[in-house]
Amino acid sequence: MTETRLRTWTHAFGYGIACLFIFTLAMQNLRYGFYELFYLASGMAVLTLAGAIYTIICRRHQLSAPGHLVILSGLNSGMLAALLNMDAPGISHWAMPLLVLNLLILPLRQGVGLSLLLLVPMSIILFLEQAPAEAIAITAGLFILLAVAALYIWHYDHMAQSAEDLAITDPVTGAHNARFLDETLQKEISRTIAEHHWPVVGKATVSLGCTTRGSGDTRTDTLRKRAHQAMEEARRRGTDSVWFSPGETIET
Repeated sequence: MTETRLRTWTHAFGYGIACLFIFTLAMQNLRYGFYELFYLASGMAVLTLAGAIYTIICRRHQLSAPGHLVILSGLNSGMLAALLNMDAPGISHWAMPLLVLNLLILPLRQGVGLSLLLLVPMSIILFLEQAPAEAIAITAGLFILLAVAALYIWHYDHMAQSAEDLAITDPVTGAHNARFLDETLQKEISRTIAEHHWPVVGKATVSLGCTTRGSGDTRTDTLRKRAHQAMEEARRRGTDSVWFSPGETIET
């Protein structure tokens, strides 16, 4: 399984479980008549569902999908706004699945940063509104959860990087092996300039002419002429092509 596919499955699963949990929470609040909490949970459920849909849409670009940060920022902001505007006991415990979701979906630094932006003001609010002992217990529990989850994610990333390094390097010399060469060549083969959308110019193609200096080349205009001829040959053969014309070697 590729890294992109693995992230797609884990992101979709994380969003799905969070959506199911928050939706169940919304139904419980509706059942007992807590309508403000019901609306809050419903909005958060919609955002997590949007995250799952976004994951499926961007399944081929999970390693560079910026929408996850926007969605999770909305979830964390909604949680913080609820703490400021609602007088509902136990609402601070809703932060627990958000912390795990931040670290599961986002890169480690972004996940920790977003979680701290939620926990720091939350801790201040708890100390202002609740008894010190209860505020300390809730805050300590949330920070411990964040530390344990972040440590686990860091350990996984470290093990994955170590496994990748072992797969593409020689254990004795530390040099890259044939597998690294094959993967690099495959990336270069599958990369064409015409498929990329460039800023300002949009689509573009390139034809390249290459040459090397032979022992018989004593003038710069000879090299330039041969490179120009190689470029014309590449252009004649089609867009995004390269033609190489080696210099002649004089035997002595």
